Amino acid sequence: MHANDPDIDIPDSLDMVIAMDGWIDSGYAAATAAKALADSTSSEVIYSFDPDVLLDCRERRPRVKIHNGILTSLVWSQPVIKFCSDHKGQCILLLTGPEPDYKWGEFGREILKVVEKHKVRRLIGLGAFPFAWPHTRQIKVIATGSDIEAISKIGYLNGEIDAPASITDVIGQQCKERAGVDFLNLWAQVPHYVSNMYYPQAALALLDVVERICGLELDLERLRREETQLSSQLDNLLSASDEHYEMVRNLEEQVDAGDEELNRSYENLPSGDEIAAELERYLRGETNG
Repeated sequence: MHANDPDIDIPDSLDMVIAMDGWIDSGYAAATAAKALADSTSSEVIYSFDPDVLLDCRERRPRVKIHNGILTSLVWSQPVIKFCSDHKGQCILLLTGPEPDYKWGEFGREILKVVEKHKVRRLIGLGAFPFAWPHTRQIKVIATGSDIEAISKIGYLNGEIDAPASITDVIGQQCKERAGVDFLNLWAQVPHYVSNMYYPQAALALLDVVERICGLELDLERLRREETQLSSQLDNLLSASDEHYEMVRNLEEQVDAGDEELNRSYENLPSGDEIAAELERYLRGETNG
């Protein structure tokens, strides 16, 4: 299922970051973080996986490029593992691409082979979900996984959750059970009213944790500029609506008082779609002068 062994030396005991498309990713946080990891490091694909075996290609069609009527390229979307090295030479492995449609067990076993071959130290999954949280406060990251000590250092939601699994969960459980490798899933809590929009703040929150636990130094200046610009645009938009302004103010009061656990219900809150549509109109108005 996977490509030939890489022709470069891969150090042992690296972390493997997993950010695959197709699961909960509010604000496109995990996808943005994965792209930033690849773009801000020296990255090279070392393993790839056959899309014919794993993907429903009618749902995830390849991309075609046409120039003056001539088809010039056909690009298949496929899961890949990249070897990424920052400017200091600190390295990670990055599993990215589309979450498989088929053969999850077999795919997990192939990843396990890579994990065992390179003596991967730990798996780190990335994701994001909508939460009743104001955009004016720093994004909070929580954790799930197999190591309570690691999870406790980041924070987690109390109580029991019964939810559909992602391929990251399947890979993590297989690697823990069969190779004793711990997995840690990081989740950014994205303000519910921007969860369907591109929200670089959430990606930056995930990357901050990844940098700290993996020892990376990444150039994230472009994302930080986008963060500043979007925050200003949101402030301008929401301050123009009494309803939206009051919603944000109430969220701020609850968060500042430490009562965010009481605010998991979205009842009586304007929908994310509503505010996102208003922001899109606002941005078009700015663009059009």
